[in-house]
Amino acid sequence: MLKNSMAKIILDIETTGFNAEKDDIIELAALKVNKDYLVEETFYHLLKPKKSIPPKIQRMTNLNWQNLKSKKSFEDIKDEFVLFVSKCPIFIYSKLDERFIDAKCNLGNRFVDILDIVKERYRSMNNHKFFNMCKRFKINVGKEHSAMNHAIALCNLMEKMRL
Repeated sequence: MLKNSMAKIILDIETTGFNAEKDDIIELAALKVNKDYLVEETFYHLLKPKKSIPPKIQRMTNLNWQNLKSKKSFEDIKDEFVLFVSKCPIFIYSKLDERFIDAKCNLGNRFVDILDIVKERYRSMNNHKFFNMCKRFKINVGKEHSAMNHAIALCNLMEKMRL
């Protein structure tokens, strides 16, 4: 369905909250993959937030101010990120990721939310959460709530779904 010869970007982020205008991206992982889902390049950064990280987010991501205070901010890596994604379509598993990327840097890239495709293909399933889909396809997501682990798992999910 979506398979073609053009490179794809598979993206996942971790944030300090759910408000794309007020919260920060604290981890960004992007994989540039070819039509066979082989990773050709990666773009990965832990990022310094502008404000404190809520305790719930710290528990989920295992990231805190001590881990991130010496890292670059999103603004510091924005130009490099824009060059990395170029005009490739960006594949995500949550419109939240798209809202954050659009709020931080209006790319103009086409976003494809795999969750929409999953809901269409697997209508009989009650729960279309990322972890449930990975479990269904026997994909290891890793123990941490990590953008890189999730980007790799999403790449595997897309390959197994033959997208």
